[in-house]
Formats: sequence, structure tokens, C-alpha cells
Amino acid sequence: MDRHIEVIGIDHGWSGMKTSRFCFTSGVKEITTEPAMKENILGYKGKFYKIGGKRLEVKENKVQDNNYYLLTLAALAKELKARKKYSAVIERVSVYPQCYGAVADRFYKYPDMVTAIYLGSWTLDVMPVVNRDYNGPIN
Repeated sequence: MDRHIEVIGIDHGWSGMKTSRFCFTSGVKEITTEPAMKENILGYKGKFYKIGGKRLEVKENKVQDNNYYLLTLAALAKELKARKKYSAVIERVSVYPQCYGAVADRFYKYPDMVTAIYLGSWTLDVMPVVNRDYNGPIN
């Protein structure tokens, strides 16, 4: 069994989904019939979804329906296709605050306690870093 590990990073933005190779609008719409053109189409559990296009409305959170799950599958599919991989086993998922990627490589420069704050278009993330370690979200 091939145990080659690939890391696929996905940024789940309200406006756009981003991977290291792709950026597409955070839009997903179910299509009632199988489309003739397969570009930006996700097939999942016998249904078809147009990916991209019109951006989804901002909601209270991104897990109240399956839209961001479907967008995640689309982002994974785009990355796997670009890497010439046709199947994958997801072994681990890590979730980080929006600002984590911007500061993670600088942890060694920080004092014992610092707070990173990210202000996005629809979000405000507060990330405490204690002893150069991210300690989870502030509730």
C-alpha cells in the first residue's frame, strides 16, 4: 500500500475558496440534471453541483448546511487532479484560525505571550499564543 502523504491546505473564505493552486468563488448550486459540460461540476451522492459562479450568502456559520462541505470536496478534487492523483484517503484534518498561517512561521520570534488578531471582511479572529504555542480559540 502506498503511504505517500500529501498535505492539502484549503482556505474557506466567505468570498472565495483558496488552495495553493486554485482560487474560486465560494458558490455552489445543485443542478437538477446531469450536465453536458463537466467543467466546475461536482458529482456527489448521485447529485451534481455547479461550483463557483454566484457567491453564497453570508450565514451565521459555515456548517449549518452542506455548502462548505461540498466546496471542500471541490477544492480537494481540483488539487488531486492537478497532482495527478485519482483517489485519496483522508487521514487527518486540522483546523486553524484564519490568521494562523500568517504567523505560524514566526512563533519563535514572539515573547512568552502574544495575541494575534485578524480582521477579515466578515470575521474577527483572536488567537492567543502562549509560550510560542497556539492554545485554541478564545470562547
